[in-house]
Amino acid sequence: MTFTESIATCFKKIVNYKGRASRSEFWWFWLFYIIIMNIFNIIARARFKENTGFYIFVISYGVIILATLLALASACVRRLHDKEHSVWWLLLWIFIMALFLITAMKQLLVVFIILSIVFLIDTIILIVWLCQDGDYNTNKYGERNE
Repeated sequence: MTFTESIATCFKKIVNYKGRASRSEFWWFWLFYIIIMNIFNIIARARFKENTGFYIFVISYGVIILATLLALASACVRRLHDKEHSVWWLLLWIFIMALFLITAMKQLLVVFIILSIVFLIDTIILIVWLCQDGDYNTNKYGERNE
C-alpha cells in the first residue's frame, strides 16, 4: 500500500474497528500523522500570536488532529487485529497513560514510578506487535490485507 492509499483507506475507515490493517497501511498513516502535527506546530509558532486568527487556527487544528487521531486509533486497532491481538492492549496503554499523567500532576512519586515502568513495558509490547508482520492466514478478525 502506498502513502496516499494508506491515507485514503484510514480516513475511509475512520470509525471502522473491524478487520485488519497491513503494516504499510498503519505506518504510512503514522508518518502522515507526524507530518501533519509538525506542519501545524511550525505554522502556529511562526505565524500566530494571541489574536482572533490564532483562535480560529487552534479550532481548525483541533478538528483536524481529532479526525486524524480517530483514524490512527482505528488503524492501530485493525493493525493489532492483524496479529490477532485484542483492542484491550491499546485500551490498557491509554488507561495507563491517563493514570500516568494524573499521578504526575498530583506528584505521587511511588505510583508514578510504577506506572512509568508498566507504561514503558506496554509501549514496547505494542511497538513490537505493530512492527511485526501479520498472520498470513485468515484469523478471527478477517482476511489478510496486502
